[in-house]
Amino acid sequence: MSDLLRTIAFAYQRKGARTMPRMELHMLLSMDLRWFAPADAKNVVPRAIQRGLLPPAQAHLKIACDAPAVPAPPASRPPAPLPLHARATPPLP
Repeated sequence: MSDLLRTIAFAYQRKGARTMPRMELHMLLSMDLRWFAPADAKNVVPRAIQRGLLPPAQAHLKIACDAPAVPAPPASRPPAPLPLHARATPPLP
């Protein structure tokens, strides 16, 4: 299970929602959880879209998996640095 998947799933678990406006996800990751600087939080969404975790080009983002089923301890935090920029690597299974 990827760190990006756990990060996105934890954000949705924290919010208690299956869908979330893009800006709300940015704010949750940067301001509420304080996991990323605001500019870095904006890079999480495109990376999650690239990996198939979120749908492309929608204002309200619906997570592609069952967020509560993804194990994320209460004190969970993504590793530093979480790779946020696209690389030439195959997608994760």
